[in-house]
Amino acid sequence: MWQQTLEEVTAYIPLKMGMKAKELKIVQSKDKLSVVVAASKEVLVEGPWCKPIIADDSFWTINRDGEKSTLMLTLCKKEGKNWWNCLLKGDIEIDT
Repeated sequence: MWQQTLEEVTAYIPLKMGMKAKELKIVQSKDKLSVVVAASKEVLVEGPWCKPIIADDSFWTINRDGEKSTLMLTLCKKEGKNWWNCLLKGDIEIDT
């Protein structure tokens, strides 16, 4: 799931219960994203962004709500004030 404003995109990736940041290898560059479980090498999500981001101004956190854990990516759009029609290239596109 993801949502956006004029300047940012926020993506939510469900994680296994109790997963910690040190168990993940997360790479978000201006052009692509990779989220991998370090020990098992399981790829949770990987691919090129539909549009470039400003990687230095983007960040991620893990949110916990009871037994539910979610990786939240907050992405700063490089080409601000434009709407993304998908998060990663190849995703189902929304009508914007």
